[in-house]
Amino acid sequence: MPGDILLVTKVDYGARLPKTLNELPWLNILTNPYTNNENYLTHRRTPGITQIKSGDIIVINQNSNTSRYFLKRCIGLPGDTIRILNKEIIRNGVLTQPPKASKQIYHFKLKHSQSDFTQLLNNLGIQYHEDWYQRKQLWKDILLTAQQKSELESSPIVDSIKAKADTGSNEALIIPQKNQLLELNSSNFRRYEKLINQFERAKINTRNGKFYQGSTEIQTYRFKHSYLYIVGDNRDNSTDSRHWGLLPEAFVIGRAHVVLWSIKNWNVDWKRTLLLLQ
Repeated sequence: MPGDILLVTKVDYGARLPKTLNELPWLNILTNPYTNNENYLTHRRTPGITQIKSGDIIVINQNSNTSRYFLKRCIGLPGDTIRILNKEIIRNGVLTQPPKASKQIYHFKLKHSQSDFTQLLNNLGIQYHEDWYQRKQLWKDILLTAQQKSELESSPIVDSIKAKADTGSNEALIIPQKNQLLELNSSNFRRYEKLINQFERAKINTRNGKFYQGSTEIQTYRFKHSYLYIVGDNRDNSTDSRHWGLLPEAFVIGRAHVVLWSIKNWNVDWKRTLLLLQ
């Protein structure tokens, strides 16, 4: 949540090692050592004490911008097959259960009285902000956990509740792993072109339905790196692999373990102090 101070360890999966002195902290203040994604993908790492697992909460760089970090949950590992159906994530044919704290947007229709509904939200500790126009409406879109949704559903002032419509793709996606061989066809190339040409710099193009690397015609491509499928817990309010696509494993910085403390309205939120992330 905004205001959280997290403990993140790099030793779990192995810390990225600098390739030059220019990549050491404080020595690179006036320069940007990462000019493209390839710099990340060719980094060496120290030996890790564990492997990334499905369900781990990780800190990542989304691209070569080192000043922005994202906290996401790893859902799919290299070699996994991921499919999203009606907002549910299916991994290798098995439905993944979202964490209890996971939130999604629900569409509420009220029977009456905005003031009663506002009071109800306050009593349940649900944060909700709206403009003047929205206050006059009897419908609301609110980001809630499953428990919060159940509590509001039983209120006499709520007429109906519907989940936000799913606009995602139901297409199954195989997550590439290092050295995996891909048969090139129009469907596969459309699905993996970003990985092949942007992250791996393979410079493959198509002409007359055939695939070329430079002037050489090719029919297969072998991946140089492994990839992950990552998703935010607040799935209706998160930008992640459903939007960016697959994430190179090399973009993982470390694993998040605990909220050390949290600041809310300039005060310490003691309920989130030393809160284990699960």
